[in-house]
Amino acid sequence: MLLPRAGRRRGQGQAEKQGQTRADLLSSVSEDFLICQICFEEYSKPKLLPCLHFFCERCLVRYVADRSHKFECPTCGQETCLTERGVTRLKDNFFISNLCDTLSMQRGRVKEKKVSCAICSDEDAEATSRCLECADFLCPDCATSHCRTRFTRGHHVVTLEDLQSGRFEEQLRSKQEVYCDMHQGEVVRFYCESCDNPVCRDCVVVEHKDHKHADIKDVVGKSRLLLEGLLKSTRQKIPEFEFALAEVHQVQEMKKSERDRVEIDIKQRAKELIALIQQQEQSLLSELHFMYSREQKDLATEESFLEKNLNSLKSSVNFTEKVLKYGNNEEVLSVKKEMADRLYRLSQREPERKMSDRLSSNHLVFISTPGDTRSILMKVGYIKNQVPTSAIPYYKYCLKPGPGQSKSARLLHQFGRRGSGDGEFNGPYRVAVTAEGHVVVGDRNNRRIQIFDTEGRMKSKFPAGSYSKVAVMQDGNLAVTDSEGNIRLCAPDGSVINEFKPPVTSCYSGIAVDKLGRIIVTDAINHSVCIFETDGTQIHQFGTKGSADDEFKAPSYVTVNSKSHIIVSDTRNHCIKIFDQEGKFLNKLGSLGTGDGHFDYPAGVCVDSKDNIIVSDYGNKRVELFQNDLKFLRHIASVEDGLLHPEAVAVTPDGFLVLTDTGTNDIKIFMY
Repeated sequence: MLLPRAGRRRGQGQAEKQGQTRADLLSSVSEDFLICQICFEEYSKPKLLPCLHFFCERCLVRYVADRSHKFECPTCGQETCLTERGVTRLKDNFFISNLCDTLSMQRGRVKEKKVSCAICSDEDAEATSRCLECADFLCPDCATSHCRTRFTRGHHVVTLEDLQSGRFEEQLRSKQEVYCDMHQGEVVRFYCESCDNPVCRDCVVVEHKDHKHADIKDVVGKSRLLLEGLLKSTRQKIPEFEFALAEVHQVQEMKKSERDRVEIDIKQRAKELIALIQQQEQSLLSELHFMYSREQKDLATEESFLEKNLNSLKSSVNFTEKVLKYGNNEEVLSVKKEMADRLYRLSQREPERKMSDRLSSNHLVFISTPGDTRSILMKVGYIKNQVPTSAIPYYKYCLKPGPGQSKSARLLHQFGRRGSGDGEFNGPYRVAVTAEGHVVVGDRNNRRIQIFDTEGRMKSKFPAGSYSKVAVMQDGNLAVTDSEGNIRLCAPDGSVINEFKPPVTSCYSGIAVDKLGRIIVTDAINHSVCIFETDGTQIHQFGTKGSADDEFKAPSYVTVNSKSHIIVSDTRNHCIKIFDQEGKFLNKLGSLGTGDGHFDYPAGVCVDSKDNIIVSDYGNKRVELFQNDLKFLRHIASVEDGLLHPEAVAVTPDGFLVLTDTGTNDIKIFMY
């Protein structure tokens, strides 16, 4: 926490190095740089993340409330792991805290709002000046006595108007301190070379007594040189990513041109066959737009990836430049380790353009063939990506007989994006489908349930708190559970019908309802499966921690087939296990791997009307289909279909697959 209190005078040379003129400081630091991007107010006790983004401590506490011990940066999405002490153990950003304090003085914010005297017990005593040595705000009476008291008579007391003028900026900055996060109120004066961290006097005596120490001013020069070198190499990556992003935009435009040209060719050919091929024409156009849309989604994903990396490069470079330019020695060293680690990692990145490179070398073409129009009604043609050859000019399209209908899955609908508005998601970790075909989504981080039709139109929503795992009961009501093991039965409008708690500490990660109306949940803490009646009576529990057939490691999702067999996604054992309705082990499928029928942290699991098993393979970024005899059939969807973090799956009464993707925060519906 920033406590700009009394500190020892720095040497004149050091003060000159740290100091900047008022004009430099005000012109170089924008208002946005000192505004938290969560609360959009000036930073209050800013905390620094490993990605070099920073936010108010109170904002982060609220933001990570439901995210256990790790969370994604609100700006760039990089994951941050927390210790048991949570957000408070994140590193304080003293550079930003001190900068806020200095600029508040210069820009008159202290004068705009009433500041109480730090000495008087009377809260109504308004401060009119400040001691540069103590950093205390003083009322007129206390300012007078402060200059007369034996211990403070030599202190420099100035009015708030003089502070605002900027003439004392250098003195203010020289008095601002960086405080030890282990010993409250202790200023860091030394640098532990063993731990690569600034430390205070108490740290040197206690926690770091056997380590190698040095005075901060003796080591900061070397650290500045290291950071400047990393900054230079990282800054050089910015134009590379800008160039790669520009090329992606160029490919997007090229693809649009290809689409337009192919559309013209298709329509021209259709005019010759208009009496016979109107229906086929629409089919071809639909196929074209489908392929174009898929390519655009692939390019958009790559564009988003490059933009995110570019933003990370720019923000990290911007922050490091500010720290090196305006930070004092202690401030530089307090974030040196994080900046060096972040800059090194960023400097090693290369702009990857696998998707745009592939799409730029494969061009949409319309393949035609001459012949009797009546005899080729079913062979009008098809749309494909084709690598240019000497016989096919870069933008030339033609017709030739088309093959049969593709057997791969087709994306019918896609809806949702990251956000908190209607139809938006922040962690759609669970999904279920009603008898009417409505899609019920457990929107975990938005703490609500949203219900849609299969075209993505929202039907209703209701707040659900931490209840995000959801299943549909036979009477149309919903069974939901949370990470604390509580189970709630509620109507589709969210009104609670019944609620009960587990007999032991549990973490229910999956929920399903069988033909008998029993509620089946997976318990990730106790590595087991529990079965309840709707009144909360526990009927059965089976499974313990382990890798044997009847054991689990953090079971997650669960479903039930027409035979009331219980099918469990045993995530950390990388397999799917099948039990009878009493919990007796029957069979399992899959193991760790990337081949057909293998898994890498399987997540969602469901069955269709034929009891075929559908598994969301989270680690391999795909969805796999198995026959009811457990024989692998094929991949329904994969990265090429836009999957990023496939999570929950369900099948509609019409036989369509509903998939949630926590990476893209959307819902995808496939015909497979």
